[in-house]
Formats: sequence, C-alpha cells, structure tokens
Amino acid sequence: MAAPVPHKGDVEHWTVEQVAAWLQQVELSECCDTFLRKGIDGHTFLQLSEEELFLWGRDVSIRSRKRILKLVSRIKTLQQHTTTIRTASESVAVTDLEYDAQSDTERNDAGRVYYEENEPQIVMGSYMFEPEYEVD
Repeated sequence: MAAPVPHKGDVEHWTVEQVAAWLQQVELSECCDTFLRKGIDGHTFLQLSEEELFLWGRDVSIRSRKRILKLVSRIKTLQQHTTTIRTASESVAVTDLEYDAQSDTERNDAGRVYYEENEPQIVMGSYMFEPEYEVD
C-alpha cells in the first residue's frame, strides 16, 4: 500500500534520512542510496526537476524519475489546494466579522430591493429573500 501524499510544509523540513525513509514507503527504495549520497533533504526534494534527475544518469531509472516528478507535483498541488481552501475560509471569517461589526442602523440600511424579470428580491447582506407579496 502506498503512503499518503504528505503536506508540502512538512516535506520542506524533512532531513535526508526522512526523505529516504519516505522513498521506501512509496516503493522507490532503489533511489534511497542515491538520495542519501547526494544529500537530498525535503527542501531540495521539492525543487527537483526533470533536467536535474536526467543529469543523475543511471543512478535513477527513467521509470523512477517519472514517479518522483509525479510525487513532487502532487505534493505541490496538495499545498495549492490547501492554501485555496484556507484562504476561502479566512475570507468568510473576515466577512462575517465585518458584518457583525455593523451597527443595527447599518444592517437595516443594507436591505435593498432588486427587480429581476419582474421578480422582486430583497438582499440582506449576503442573504436573498423572495417576498411573498407583489410589489407594484
């Protein structure tokens, strides 16, 4: 069974030995000696490129190079998705705080009526209500 993809923030702080241990977990044990010999720590691992792995020649097989690059890409992608989710949740939190900080008068003034295709809709903050009565 393959190991789960670690978080980029964790990998960046890995020692050379931790990188080698993880390579064994993801069934790339044939690369461990090379990574140990070249001193590849977590930060360096995340910087590996196809060109650099190619320069290692026969130390790393073509198949292993492709797997390593795919793993690096997955780790970076996971970081991007995590950042996006975190940013979205922080944005919501800030919006909620800003709304809570408004006075009652400001909240009452926030109600507006929009007419869209003869359907009145009242927007309160970020909530939309459809009135049950007709607006002339």
